[in-house]
Amino acid sequence: MLVISGLAYGIDVCAHRTALQLGLPTVGVFAHGLDNCYPKSHCEIARRMIERGGLFTDYPSETPIAGENFLKRNRLIAGLSDAIIVVESFERGGALSTATHAFANSRDVFAFPGNVGDDHSLGCNQLIRDNKAGLILSANDLFRSMLWDVHTAESHPHIQMRIPFEA
Repeated sequence: MLVISGLAYGIDVCAHRTALQLGLPTVGVFAHGLDNCYPKSHCEIARRMIERGGLFTDYPSETPIAGENFLKRNRLIAGLSDAIIVVESFERGGALSTATHAFANSRDVFAFPGNVGDDHSLGCNQLIRDNKAGLILSANDLFRSMLWDVHTAESHPHIQMRIPFEA
């Protein structure tokens, strides 16, 4: 298993950090040149990722950090991934953008459902409602849907550990 994400605040950095803790390879996709790191608070994790996966960008060195590049970066994340997993998403935003690119390019998309009235769950629930994402509740659901060895998850409970949320 390879974890690919954007090294952003929230679930992105949690996924990268957890992959590193579990000894899994992880790749961060930047929305700027490799000569910069954003957010600055994630630079140490980015350095550790070089040893356990890598960093990737579509932008040349000295490309400044610019808001419009982040949504463009999401198509790269979708293209590099076998599957996109959306844990939480507003009605609009980066995770939904990545899922939309993935769905448009016949990649598997999965989403965790959330409370109907919760703004943080609107994107996930919308993806599931519109049949653009498969509903998952656990790592086993993902493994079964992707036809991966479910016994690997069952015999290694640390794969299903809770991810501590620290931005």
